[in-house]
Amino acid sequence: MLKSVAIVGAGINGLLTAFLLTEKYPELLLNVYEAENNPLISQNNKGVTYGSRDARHITGSESIGFESSIHKNALRNAPEHDAAGWLLKDEIKLTAREKQWRDKFEASYTGSDTLNDLDYAHAELNYKGLAAWNELVETYPFIGRHVINNDGVEVYFTDKSDFEDDLIMETDFCQRYFKTGKVQAVQNETLKSLYSKKLVVPGMSIRVKSLATEILERLESNNIRFHWERTVSNGDDIETDVVVWTAGVTHAQPSEYQEHDVQGIVGCWVTIPNRGYKKPFKIATPAPAAYINCTPDGNDIHVSGGFGWTGEHADPLVISESAKPMANHFTRQINQYLGTSMTLDDVDYCVRPSTPTGQPLLLTESLHSKTNIYITGSAKSGTTHAPVLSEYVIEQIDKRVV
Repeated sequence: MLKSVAIVGAGINGLLTAFLLTEKYPELLLNVYEAENNPLISQNNKGVTYGSRDARHITGSESIGFESSIHKNALRNAPEHDAAGWLLKDEIKLTAREKQWRDKFEASYTGSDTLNDLDYAHAELNYKGLAAWNELVETYPFIGRHVINNDGVEVYFTDKSDFEDDLIMETDFCQRYFKTGKVQAVQNETLKSLYSKKLVVPGMSIRVKSLATEILERLESNNIRFHWERTVSNGDDIETDVVVWTAGVTHAQPSEYQEHDVQGIVGCWVTIPNRGYKKPFKIATPAPAAYINCTPDGNDIHVSGGFGWTGEHADPLVISESAKPMANHFTRQINQYLGTSMTLDDVDYCVRPSTPTGQPLLLTESLHSKTNIYITGSAKSGTTHAPVLSEYVIEQIDKRVV
């Protein structure tokens, strides 16, 4: 009979999973392991949830996979290359596993100008995440207190062609996977330097750090044991029946991650003054910035964007240097479209765990005499996917509770 569960990683995925598990199985012995400090007493956390700004978009938009975002040679070109890429490491320093990850990334590239199966898989999972978040807000009112806006996300474009292509794509995705919503094309009355029309897609914005903090406080008050500053090298380090792997790649990887192709994709964050924006919005910009996500919250707008491949392990000190070419591109886009004067000194970084396709691992296997459940690897939409990944864990636990 299953009696104990250990969760590795105390970001939003791990915390939400822990919360929902305790709601359904209060008798389970639950331990949470986190390599970083307790965020309730430390402000220096480098994880994806606590090491970035307190804002996320939850939307089916930006549902395209890596192939549609950038060219096949993205992991062979640096951001400053004429064909801007994501490569942030010296080619000669790539490990065998990193080269294998790149090979798998490139193997998924079809060379087609049209949407492929992976694009639709991203869209379906993103919209499942949005629907699941809406359900959580209804079920647990405290989660709703961390929602900034639940009235759609605006998407802006640099030209008519991109707008029309995206309108077709987003309408297709929404009709397939989110029949209760709709994609609207309306006049752009705000960002005059961009195309005259914009899209409004189903979605919300949330304060993910404040939500994670409240979940953490609730779990601690419920006597869930947290092990802070504890790096787990493999499942043998933990005495438990089930290990749920949710952690990122900011620290040295567990051996289990090395076997399942989870590596790092770095992104940028800045905070700028809010000049009256109300709704969350995205700007479709050239790679490697890609979509820039902007979340108004009071007097501030939290802005994220950019893609850079960091490989297996992402030391924050190394990233702050290697990601500068990507960050330069990111700040130029913000300054151009939002009229700011951002510099590299204003930029912070977070490293998202990713599989070669950007789709999360939804995998269960027996290893080290334990059941191992993997729900990491959502490169572009980790917070969006969080409730879907938690549901997967609960489904696996359901099968094992007698």
